[in-house]
Amino acid sequence: MGIYFGDVVTKSLAYCRPKTSNNEALLLLCDVAVANYTVFQSWGHVNDVTPSLTPKSSTKACGITAPDEFQVHML
Repeated sequence: MGIYFGDVVTKSLAYCRPKTSNNEALLLLCDVAVANYTVFQSWGHVNDVTPSLTPKSSTKACGITAPDEFQVHML
């Protein structure tokens, strides 16, 4: 169990499911800084890791899509 953060909104939307009878969901926009993490190049390997076997506090699963680093959005 844990908290999911994504670098692309469409990735995060897949995890944002309504839990109430009024069919509403919550998606928070956050800026996250993580220092001690394990990197996986394939998502399938993340499910094989048990927390007690990795000394890192977080997991970074690299996907095949990423945000355009040259496109800027002002919020």
